[in-house]
Amino acid sequence: SDASLSDGAAIGTIQDNDPEPALEISDAGVEEGNSGTTNAVFTVSLMTASGQTVYVGWSTAPGTGAADVEFLSASGTLTFAPGETLKSVPVAVVGDTSQEAEHTFFVNLGQAVHASILDPQGEGRIGNDDGRPTISIQSSAVIEHDSGLHTWQFTVTLSAPSDFPVGASYVTTNLTADAGDHQIPASGTLDFPPGSSSQVVQGAVVGDASPEQNETIQIDLTGTNNATIGVGQAIGTILDDEPADYFTVTPCRLLDTRVMGRGPLPAGSTRLVPGTGSCGVPSTAKAIAVIVTSVLPTDPGFLSLFPAHLTPPETTTIDFKSGAIRSNNAVVTLGGGGQVSVKCGMATGTTHFVIDVYGYFQ
Repeated sequence: SDASLSDGAAIGTIQDNDPEPALEISDAGVEEGNSGTTNAVFTVSLMTASGQTVYVGWSTAPGTGAADVEFLSASGTLTFAPGETLKSVPVAVVGDTSQEAEHTFFVNLGQAVHASILDPQGEGRIGNDDGRPTISIQSSAVIEHDSGLHTWQFTVTLSAPSDFPVGASYVTTNLTADAGDHQIPASGTLDFPPGSSSQVVQGAVVGDASPEQNETIQIDLTGTNNATIGVGQAIGTILDDEPADYFTVTPCRLLDTRVMGRGPLPAGSTRLVPGTGSCGVPSTAKAIAVIVTSVLPTDPGFLSLFPAHLTPPETTTIDFKSGAIRSNNAVVTLGGGGQVSVKCGMATGTTHFVIDVYGYFQ
């Protein structure tokens, strides 16, 4: 042949005219738990596998749930290697014990490379797994004084705040008190706005100058809305502060926390100690004469003895140093239920204590 080939090779190019694969993100739901964090996991899917590396950014956004309160803000970039089609996005949900409505938040996709975004947003649902809070009422005491009206209140608390309105009703019963001794309503209702956890039943005690025994009323929670009853009954004690006769008893140990109590008293805590019903002190006693002893405290501090259910006084009954044994005499007015409160004024540590009674006032 008279012909020859100058170039015997050729290159053929196949144009890729397939559309970019699409990305989508799922929704996610999780129960919040009572503490710590639990992950809500979103799935990001590449609808068809790609021969190229695919990138897509993601970030969280609040819905009805507040960022860094109901969930922790986060963002990042997902990388799909060739052939990969699934990736996960975990978002931390914050646990709490509040009764609340379901909250939402979102994870948004953006800035995809080598892919398009078909569904750019996933919804996160935070389920509330907390039951209804419990509602409780605390016993209270008030000093009568010689005249006038003196504020008297009973504190009612929820075990945890609620996102829903909480209500409670109550009734009062005169035990040894009568209607002329106080102005606490015979019945009423309490309303806890969403997010609140404390309310008061408030009235007044009527002062007089007549020597008399301490007097009591009873308050019962009779119904609730969006809550259950925890402690549903409280005793209110009107403490008579008129002069009383003094009676001696054979010195007797009311309490020694080393052998008779619930262990040492921790710093900052208060413990109730019965002052009547033993050691010859009758239930009608208004006050007791005692020797209080601090025993081998781990740190310096003080003890204050005062009537049960009253606000702790600014004064101390006994001051002590670390490791010391110290005693002091005191006359302590008895509070609700004939009890005495003992408060431990220490920054840290614990102390044992002993209370010996040698007389009472009636």
